[in-house]
Formats: sequence, structure tokens, C-alpha cells
Amino acid sequence: MTVSDGPPTASASTTPATTSTTAVTTGQARRRKTGYARGEAARRRILDVAWEAFAERGFRGTSFNEIAKAAGLTMAGLIHHFPTKIDLFTAVLQAHEAEDRARLHDMLGDEPSIFEVLDAFVATARINTGRYSFVQLHHVIAAESARGDHPGTEHAHAHFARTRELVKQAVRRSIEAGDISPRTRPEPIALRVVAMIEGLENQWLHDPDTIDLAGVFEAWVAELKQQLASPSQ
Repeated sequence: MTVSDGPPTASASTTPATTSTTAVTTGQARRRKTGYARGEAARRRILDVAWEAFAERGFRGTSFNEIAKAAGLTMAGLIHHFPTKIDLFTAVLQAHEAEDRARLHDMLGDEPSIFEVLDAFVATARINTGRYSFVQLHHVIAAESARGDHPGTEHAHAHFARTRELVKQAVRRSIEAGDISPRTRPEPIALRVVAMIEGLENQWLHDPDTIDLAGVFEAWVAELKQQLASPSQ
């Protein structure tokens, strides 16, 4: 069969246009991907800068303008990502909370015993010795928001309540499993654990070179484990 010398078929005439359209679409996709990556990098940089600023000076002592300067942005650039200081502060808290909860879940799973929870808290104390600003931010928020008129009030309240509940549920599971005495009261144990963590971290923030955050807490946890495992508890 021979090929006709007549006018080109419809498929032949549309091939160059299709190729051109594909090239344009691919170029647009690449530009969008590059723009998205740059935007995410800028957002991450802002959050890192804001994290340090809020940890050092608190919410009220940190200005929106100084965060923009530290992040290498204009005010318009900062507002593009976070319209207000409260929006930025909320994003910092959410990032803090997501990281903390994901790490604990990886350590504990869904139904940990009280001994597993205590071990996870010891591991967290070891990690926190290398995260001064992380611990500082938590304590600054807790102190600033204690009066209630603060954008971090709900976050701080939820953090303490969630930590106490984690300990109480773990105590109850350990009682049901027969690992500790049924006379053990979950609420006082939870209060003691949280008070020890928070109080020790607060002192460590003031004197990190002298106070062994992880070592002191681990020794205290070892004593608590012995008490919990004792039949007379």
C-alpha cells in the first residue's frame, strides 16, 4: 500500500500542537513545584526563627517585625505566610505539639504500662538535654499563660491534662494486668510524675551546667518503680 500525497491527516496535523502544549504544561508544573518548595522553605525558616524568639522573650516580648528581620523577609513576606503574630504563635505551638506527640507515640504504642510510660519519660529527658530552646519554649508558654489571657493558655492546659491522663491510664492498665497493687491511686501518681518533670526542667533551665536533668530524673523514676512494684503500695 502506498501513502497518499494528498493533504495531511488530522492526526499528523495536530501532533506538533500537542507536543507544544505538553511542553508548556510540564514547564508550568515545574515552576509551581519550585515555587511551592521555596514557600515551604520560607515557612520553615520563619517557624524556626519564631520558635527561638518566643522561647527567649515570650509571646508578648517578641515583635512581629523582629521575626521578619531575623527570617530575612519583609513584613509583607511574613504576613503572606502568617497574617498575624497569633497565627504564627499558633503554628509554632502546633509544630511543637505534633513533634512531641509523634515521638511519644513511637515510643509507647497504644496501650503502654506505667513502667513503659516512665521509661519513655526518661528517654525524653535525655533527648531534652540537647533541646534547650524546646524546653524553654514550653516553660515560657506555661508561665505566660497561667493567668488565662494568652493565646497559649489552651495549649498549656491541654498539655498538662494530656500528660496526667497518659500516666493515669497507664497506672490503671498496670493494675488490671496485676503488675502493681490495686490500692495504687492513679491521680496522685500522675501529679507526682508531672510535678517532678516540670520542676526539674525548670531548675535545669536556670542551671544546665550543674543539674543533670536526665540523671536526676532517671534516679527518681527508679525509686518510683520500686514503690509501684512493692506489694505494700
